[in-house]
Amino acid sequence: MTSTGTVIATNDDWQNDPAAEELTAEQLAPGNAAEAATVQALTPGSYTLSDPILTVYAGNGAILATNDDWQDGPNALDLTKNNLAPADPAEAATILFLPAGAYTTIVNGAVDGTGTGLLEIYNLDSP
Repeated sequence: MTSTGTVIATNDDWQNDPAAEELTAEQLAPGNAAEAATVQALTPGSYTLSDPILTVYAGNGAILATNDDWQDGPNALDLTKNNLAPADPAEAATILFLPAGAYTTIVNGAVDGTGTGLLEIYNLDSP
């Protein structure tokens, strides 16, 4: 997984289009082998997104993972054991094994929430 192919886009037209309240990142997983990655939607600073939800899509549009509260996800124990667990239980996080390809991650606020959010994507297979 590389961050060099990451494009972040936000739609600031939230007053006219409620569906526009999202943060989108496009990332690439280069190479031939599947790589482990963690994807996190965090709430740093002031005026934060109180309850982020993240959804990871494959290049063909299929949903690979979605998470609202990281502790409720299937990878909660792995996130904790590897010191990757977000500080806030309302933040979203998951661990995925991604083959080479293009992926899109979208972060929205639960119940149409708005605020500042941070999307982090890490390659767990890097030294």
